[in-house]
Amino acid sequence: ASNSMIDQGVDVITCHVDSPKVIVETAERRNIFVCGYHADQSKLAPKGYLTGAEWNWLPVYQEQLQAAMS
Repeated sequence: ASNSMIDQGVDVITCHVDSPKVIVETAERRNIFVCGYHADQSKLAPKGYLTGAEWNWLPVYQEQLQAAMS
């Protein structure tokens, strides 16, 4: 799907998937910009990575664990 959109002229792609690696690498290889998801993917696309949401679940898990232990 990413390649098809790029072939049609898209110059920025984003995604909402648990493993954006393939999309980020495809964007970099095809010389367009990309926004990642879940983790910092900038090393996979040093020229084209714009930004991405990163989730820090540790505080949430710690809070839930502490509540269960209490």
